[in-house]
Amino acid sequence: MLQINRLKITIRTAEQDFGFDHTFTKGLNFIASDDNTCGKSSVIEGIYYALGFEEIIGGKGEKVLTSVYKNSIEYNGKPFNTLESEVYLEVYNAVDIVTLHRTAKMENRDSRLVTVYYDRLESVEKGSVDYEDMYVHMPYSATREKGFHTFLERYLGLDLPYVNTYNDSESKLYLQLLFSSMFIEQKRGWADIVSGMPNLGIKEAKQRTIEYILNLDTIENGKKKIDLTDEKNQIERAWNDVVEAVGVDGRSAQCNVSNLPNSPRILKENVSAKVSIFYVNGQDINIHLSDLKDELGRLSALKPRVIDNFDELQIELQETEKQIDLIANAIYEARIKLNLEDASIKSLRENLDTIKIDIANNKDAARLRKLGSDIGSEIMNGICPVCNQTIADTLLPLANDFHVMSIDENIKHLVAQKEMFEFALEGHSETKEELKNSISQLESTLFTLRRLALSLRSDLYAEYGSQ
Repeated sequence: MLQINRLKITIRTAEQDFGFDHTFTKGLNFIASDDNTCGKSSVIEGIYYALGFEEIIGGKGEKVLTSVYKNSIEYNGKPFNTLESEVYLEVYNAVDIVTLHRTAKMENRDSRLVTVYYDRLESVEKGSVDYEDMYVHMPYSATREKGFHTFLERYLGLDLPYVNTYNDSESKLYLQLLFSSMFIEQKRGWADIVSGMPNLGIKEAKQRTIEYILNLDTIENGKKKIDLTDEKNQIERAWNDVVEAVGVDGRSAQCNVSNLPNSPRILKENVSAKVSIFYVNGQDINIHLSDLKDELGRLSALKPRVIDNFDELQIELQETEKQIDLIANAIYEARIKLNLEDASIKSLRENLDTIKIDIANNKDAARLRKLGSDIGSEIMNGICPVCNQTIADTLLPLANDFHVMSIDENIKHLVAQKEMFEFALEGHSETKEELKNSISQLESTLFTLRRLALSLRSDLYAEYGSQ
């Protein structure tokens, strides 16, 4: 719900101030002028402009407004040059009342800066009202916390869907599109009631807007499709992790796993009946286990062979078994390091995400400052915004002055941290790949040594009753 309570437009000239200040009542309100040619469009434009919806009337910024906002206003046949112009719009969402402030022409304040006062316009005029500066018609205006249309979407209790764009990506169904079908200034007939809908790169924008307004299943089905696609991607990633883990465990046990699907699928039969585990030489794992048991029995009943180089082969077998133990231990330690690298990579990625958010927030603060926002300027200069006294950032006596970083310095510091974490992440990722390659080589060496040990035992020992 959006209820417009009050609109105040101020046009300042060198001689006097002009404007419009009216409190609207519930129900139908008429805006009229005596000669039907003066002021009505400027009033309607003021509402659009305060909400950041001026694209509905033909473009962005103050350039689409009538000349009274930018150049001059005529009164009693005499023109007055416009020095400053601004709009205040008090709105209500059935819960909270806020007042929106946006300038069209003002020195040191960009028209893309919107101030949201969290109270009635009457209280704003008296002063001491909490407020927050935001930006509009700039990148991320509809997605970031300091974007005005992000605030407005939340204030209206909307959850705008993501729809397809002409550049084969997805974007929010912008508020400008939604309100172009509600704010209609009939000037050119009724052939198309949404003729003022701006072109924002959304495919089938009129259709998607009407579907959303009428709460048709198409939008909801589209959202469900996106959610299901995300869930599908998560399942595929989880399955790939399982397949990779099975492969690693299989290689460590010198086994190959076959018929395990590379991608998740609906299995109509028991998966264990389809997945087979083979020994490296292609032998079935169950048969191999049986052979190992038989070999264990034979080893228990072995007797030394009578050969000339028995002692040399025995020493070689002992050295081989030592190498097997060393390599098996090296594989175990390498796997521990691999797990630690995985944990480090996960932690670094989480820290990177946090730093990216901090950078975005600081860039938004810098953007607002550049647009003319004065929020935080007193504190950054060490001045209390309430009593205008000097403030310190500690309760303890200061032996030395401490430098408080500016927004630009903060951004540079955070970017440097981001680069440091990215460098560390790259290093840990390379170490992880090196460990994986090392484990693979060690496992191959271990397999070769075990076959050598088996051959040496065959040369050294024979079963009782054999030659």
